[in-house]
Amino acid sequence: MIRSSGAYLGGRSGIYPVGGGSNTDPDAQAVIDQMTSNGSTPSAGRQTLINQLVLDLKGIGNTGSDDIWSLLDILNIHAAEDAIQAQTQWINADGTYDSVQVGTPTFTADLGFSSTTVSNRIDPVWVPTTALGNYTLNNASVGFYGVVVNAGYFLADSSVGNIIMRGSTGFNYEAAMNSAFIANSGDWGSLDNLFILDRNSSANFNKYTGTTLIQTNVKTSTSLTSNQIRYPYAFSGGGTQTAKIVFFGASVRGSLTQLKDSFDAYLAGL
Repeated sequence: MIRSSGAYLGGRSGIYPVGGGSNTDPDAQAVIDQMTSNGSTPSAGRQTLINQLVLDLKGIGNTGSDDIWSLLDILNIHAAEDAIQAQTQWINADGTYDSVQVGTPTFTADLGFSSTTVSNRIDPVWVPTTALGNYTLNNASVGFYGVVVNAGYFLADSSVGNIIMRGSTGFNYEAAMNSAFIANSGDWGSLDNLFILDRNSSANFNKYTGTTLIQTNVKTSTSLTSNQIRYPYAFSGGGTQTAKIVFFGASVRGSLTQLKDSFDAYLAGL
């Protein structure tokens, strides 16, 4: 257990110490314990940051009052102290959905995993058809917080038939987010930001950069892909894609400011 730093937070249900012993959120402690079980115990400072991010996402921290945590199925915080911690999945952290390295993606402490080729990537051991329950056909979100450089897909499935996010410019076509067809994100270009595709009905999904709505698509969803999701999925055109944070879950469009503020606070504390 980590010790209290002595700092306190204003929360919707009262005052919360930042990390420490019995004051550590149980879900944050589960993440810390799983990292330790996997072979890397986070430093005291990092444990405090882990606890803070969990509180913020639950709406009992500093960034807002919505419970985003309960909307998520998968939360991979790759911006970690080492690759073991980076591969430890946070939601229901028991090791079942810990991500794996394929090939030799480059890991940089406090930044995440980078790649210039699909041969070197991260697989999150998760597919939409076997999701934990929040990500569904017509209520779903995909989030990628990282660096997208030049051309190339940066999140896709193993069939390359469902390109969920793409960073190259000049490709304006988009199909349904949940379908058997290409789901191209469009023109995000070269950025370091939070990218989100979010669906809350059968015929609508929105694309966000940070909290800004970039595009609304009315293509109808047809089916969830049963293929493995993979990233950073640099496939063509060069460039290095870097994954800091990746998540999958139900629609988060009602809490975008809190979500980004929570991630930004964690990344700023590294």
